[in-house]
Amino acid sequence: MKIFDENELKRLEGIEQEERSNTELKKKKPEDSLDLSSLSFSEQRKEHRKREKEKIKKMKGKERIYYLFQYYRSYLFITLAILAFLIIGAVLLYPETFDTKLYVIISNNLDDGQTGRYLEQNLTSYLNLAKKEKIMVNDSFLLKAYDENGKEIEIPTDKNGMNMDYGSYEYMEKVISMVQNKELDILISDQEYLTYFAGSNSLAELSSFLPADLYELLKDDLVTYRSSDKTEAFYGISLKNSRLAKEVPECALKNPTLGISVSAPHPENVVKALRFLFEQP
Repeated sequence: MKIFDENELKRLEGIEQEERSNTELKKKKPEDSLDLSSLSFSEQRKEHRKREKEKIKKMKGKERIYYLFQYYRSYLFITLAILAFLIIGAVLLYPETFDTKLYVIISNNLDDGQTGRYLEQNLTSYLNLAKKEKIMVNDSFLLKAYDENGKEIEIPTDKNGMNMDYGSYEYMEKVISMVQNKELDILISDQEYLTYFAGSNSLAELSSFLPADLYELLKDDLVTYRSSDKTEAFYGISLKNSRLAKEVPECALKNPTLGISVSAPHPENVVKALRFLFEQP
């Protein structure tokens, strides 16, 4: 015996299906069913942001953090890359904004930079430099040594047994290039390392460079160079009696000698540096 005829069953199935559809529609918000393709680009972005905010609000702690990281990861990496590029650029370019008022090279001195730091700090103060002015001290140079006859002297080794003439020809060419380009003011090294530059006319003749009072003060510390035609000239100043020898005992130079570039771009500051080194007011 049939309880419902076939037509009645179809009618009941239709009612049930309609009720399911209504239930699903109630769960959805009107804006969720909105076709974004029908909106303008700006409206699409606005609607997208609105939906994302709603979605994030429904999430809990860790789930929200994970979602935000995944969603904004590419933006985060791009931002960090841009920041890194700007920081590196600033670090590289910032020193270029300073005006160098004295350029000093210290060669063959393996004292872990103590001599260089002493000169940089004290001369900066003594010369009363402005905020954007600096003393440049380069203590990375390794030069070859020659005697007065132009004969190369055997290069010593450092405390680790490393031969100090590694790359020395390159450094010597760099010094000469800086002299020619009027970049170098002072060269400090052991006396025998300056002989080559005296012979190549890279160092100033001190009797004509120094002011009369300073020449008189330093005459006993002047170092001579005898050229091939047997003429002598003062090309260096021994620093054994200077502040450098007294206040930087770590200086590894056995016979520290100072030479002045024949084209020194800051001759007035070179003279002031000498007055500081020899405690001359």
